[in-house]
Amino acid sequence: MKPVKFHPEAQIEFLNSSLYYEEQQENLGKRFIEHVEESVRRIQINPLLYPIAENDCRKCRVNKFPYGTIYRIKKNHIEIIAVMNLYRKPGYWKDRLG
Repeated sequence: MKPVKFHPEAQIEFLNSSLYYEEQQENLGKRFIEHVEESVRRIQINPLLYPIAENDCRKCRVNKFPYGTIYRIKKNHIEIIAVMNLYRKPGYWKDRLG
């Protein structure tokens, strides 16, 4: 399995989303983190399984939350580009591809 690296902005939005959910309900932020981490494990196990969202980036849905993990497969690792709220403007993360 390839190691996973988060784009800095993806790491920030992941943290902010978990804090938001924790403010809504105790332990909901923790459950959000667990489900995102589970989606990352699924990506590591079979990175080609998930559909292409844009260019060479793929999207894996996060179970029980309206989020998708956007990633691309690099030579030596998997890069998480966004932990995306599916109700947010699609494609906002494209400027991270640089």
